[in-house]
Amino acid sequence: MRLGRLALALTVAGAVVGGALAQRQPGGGRGGFGMGAMFKNEALQKELKLEKDQVEKITEALTKVQEELKDERPQQGASQEERQAFQKKSTEASQKALAKVLNADQAKRLKEIQFQQRLNSPFGGGPAVFADAEIQTALKLTDDQKEKIKDIVSDYTKERQEMFQGLKPGGGGDFQEAQKKMQGLTKEAMANVNKLLKDDQKKMIEEMKGKEFDVASLTTFGGGKPGGKPGKPGDQKKKVDF
Repeated sequence: MRLGRLALALTVAGAVVGGALAQRQPGGGRGGFGMGAMFKNEALQKELKLEKDQVEKITEALTKVQEELKDERPQQGASQEERQAFQKKSTEASQKALAKVLNADQAKRLKEIQFQQRLNSPFGGGPAVFADAEIQTALKLTDDQKEKIKDIVSDYTKERQEMFQGLKPGGGGDFQEAQKKMQGLTKEAMANVNKLLKDDQKKMIEEMKGKEFDVASLTTFGGGKPGGKPGKPGDQKKKVDF
């Protein structure tokens, strides 16, 4: 698989795995129902070298995606499968819309940043990215690696769900404390996955990440601010190293 295709696969896979919890992440949701907030981030605009008219076109395009899919958005009580299906459809529609606005270099860099964001996300990303069959094929994971990653993701998902049970919608209760614990849980799970990978597989991952970007600035979690302002100095240290 070529790097461009793998980048898109990683972006889509991350969105699908995230499921319902991904919707809790301000500015970090996938598809037309959250991706638009990313492009209000001044650091991202600068990194992608976006022109003012491009930002306007992106906002318009993603708003259109949101409008077209609003009646299909899962309601309260929807199953995990229904949420995953919607997330995938929303992401694919958004990526298609972005492809009409971004040039090749901008699209490539965006995919790298999105990959970094998913790897560092404590909300359905992290080790879950490597449970996707297409990603496993691209990295040429062995059956033994797949099985061990499956166990890591299973334990990670179970602990994540238990951690957020009982929390109030909108971040009430001990949500911030749970978020901090989730960062630690994600870091530990990613470290366990990292131990399983071979050098060439790690190299492929680094190629997909590209140059490091402060993904914490894309959301209010990890130090970013609503509206797209970069986080405070040192916030990047909170990211999951991989």
